Amino acid sequence: MSRLVKLLNSVSRLSLAPYVVILACAQLLQFMLNPYGSFQGDSSAYGFGSTRDWSLLSFNGQALRNWPLVLVNLTLGNQILQVGFLCLLSTLSWSYLFSQTKYVSRGISRHILCTSLLILASTPQVITWNSVLLSESLSISLLICMIGFLLGWREIKNSRHYIFFGFVFITWISIKPSNFVFFVVAFCVFSCGIVVFPRLRRKFTKSFKRYGAALAVVTFLVSWVSFVNWNQSKQEFQYQLDYRTVAALTVLSEQNFQSSVTLDELKKTHQFNCAELAIPGSMVANFQKFGGNCQEDKEWLSDNFSKWYAKFLLFHPEVVGKLFFFGILAGNSPFGFYSGSVSILPQSISSMFFGERNYALRLSENTQTEFSIESVVLISPIIAWILIFIILQMRAISLSSIRVASESRDPYGLILSLVLFILSILGLMTLTIFSPTEWFRQTIQFQVLLFISTLILLSQAVESKIKSYSLS
Repeated sequence: MSRLVKLLNSVSRLSLAPYVVILACAQLLQFMLNPYGSFQGDSSAYGFGSTRDWSLLSFNGQALRNWPLVLVNLTLGNQILQVGFLCLLSTLSWSYLFSQTKYVSRGISRHILCTSLLILASTPQVITWNSVLLSESLSISLLICMIGFLLGWREIKNSRHYIFFGFVFITWISIKPSNFVFFVVAFCVFSCGIVVFPRLRRKFTKSFKRYGAALAVVTFLVSWVSFVNWNQSKQEFQYQLDYRTVAALTVLSEQNFQSSVTLDELKKTHQFNCAELAIPGSMVANFQKFGGNCQEDKEWLSDNFSKWYAKFLLFHPEVVGKLFFFGILAGNSPFGFYSGSVSILPQSISSMFFGERNYALRLSENTQTEFSIESVVLISPIIAWILIFIILQMRAISLSSIRVASESRDPYGLILSLVLFILSILGLMTLTIFSPTEWFRQTIQFQVLLFISTLILLSQAVESKIKSYSLS
């Protein structure tokens, strides 16, 4: 066993450059497959293409889409450059994450972690978003940058790194409303934790006194993002419906398999004038029915539905559970991609993270309610990853693991992986519950976050084992 440990230690001294090279080759192949990218319904609103329509850009929410990606696309003004930018940013963000793994893992366990991250970054389910002319690629890349920063947070002494993180953070929550909604949910949850736990409260108070000016600037910027998202939610999307009404009608459509339960409860508190809502229809059918009609109902849905729905979910935990469970299964098992994809990995390896299913939801004219459960074949590895994380975390907090951790590694990685895991679960819950549609597109960035948090914890478990063998 000692010889094996020595061999592993010699391998651990190898450079991380091969990971970056392999990732860059995978990204280049994906770019070469489709250098112009694939247009989707909202692509033109994001400013993709050679037509520079500066009316699409607004820094106060008076546009169909928020400013970050629109600004990049209008500045580049060329579709190949726009897709190339997404591929390049993705490569740089994952490379940055590789470099930051040194703060939570060492030796051979770090190479195991980087290899796992490379596989994740190269899966078709992740890399294909760089060829989809929507906001998912930018969201994933910026999220990876923030994770990398958090890995080395304690070692950073230069204020420029914090300014960079603040810029990335503000840009990320500005990309689309769902990112900002997630931030609000996560902020509320962690604020409750600060109030409940005295130790966290003391640390926060100390940090507030030390970094009060910086926190004030961040608070101002977050308030601005909130203002932008509020204005953007009132913009007309299509069929003379604003975004808030569209979101409400989506929840009440057949796309949401709990729509009948939701609508039955809604009728107890609000009587619709439009009889068409008596039975949930498809999203497009709902949009068309309300387009130009039902003005009073549209106003109520726009102004009051979100508050009513939040209250409904609070008193119906079984609906929350079903939406969350079904949403993560569907998101982790996409029927198909939004663009062509090329993979350098065998399917058996990439399927470690993502599964597949034999039926369509959003991507089919049929709805999921028309499928017989007996004919469904669903493969969703994400459930196994959640269980793996829970098992490893329970092991880490046991008395024996705490003793080993104190001798072999810094427990910061264990705490950080737990925080990232909680954030990923909050993100998945937020999107699967409040936006029950297109689960793969909606949840992909938080699935990536969940996998990374588990891989960090797994690498530390491996490091602990190697340490114990070397000592013996």
